[in-house]
Amino acid sequence: MTTPSEDPNSSTLPPAGQSVPGASSRRESTKFVLTFGVLAALAYVVATPGITEGTFLYPLISPVIEAATRVVALVSGAILSAFGEEVTVRGTLIHSPDTSIHIKRGCDGVLPTGLLLAAVLAFPSTWRQKLAGVAVGTVVLQAGNLIRVVSLYFVAKSGSQWVFDVLHEEVWQFLFIGLALLVFLWWAKRWVRVAP
Repeated sequence: MTTPSEDPNSSTLPPAGQSVPGASSRRESTKFVLTFGVLAALAYVVATPGITEGTFLYPLISPVIEAATRVVALVSGAILSAFGEEVTVRGTLIHSPDTSIHIKRGCDGVLPTGLLLAAVLAFPSTWRQKLAGVAVGTVVLQAGNLIRVVSLYFVAKSGSQWVFDVLHEEVWQFLFIGLALLVFLWWAKRWVRVAP
């Protein structure tokens, strides 16, 4: 007599018509990773200055990002004015008698927002849940970007170039990507309901 594990004709696979346990979750995970990878690469191409220049995409993408960046400058200028700063905004330049900052592509919050949107769109959820994630995520990240711009203005006004450079190029980049990740995790836990 042999046990099922010793019997060469026995199989650990489920009967015909039934799926292997865990196969669906592995497929969903693989689909998420691949979809996120493609959408994140697209977000990177769209958001990174210089990649699309000279291509057919540039005339399509550049005006949209430039308009969004001007809006960031205008709203940041309004916030600074509310704090009593005498600023003027010209395009993407915020100027005061004490200092000026220029919001350029790459400093506009587009890439972290694009990465968040890629994760939300790739995640297995309904279109209603995705729409909520896109809406809430975009608002939170753009609010975070306004805080970033306003704080960098005050650092620039203080006159410390070294502190400005570290905050601008290291700290805020890290915090912004971290904020995008936190928003995604919050959305996935709070808004996405998994069927039993």
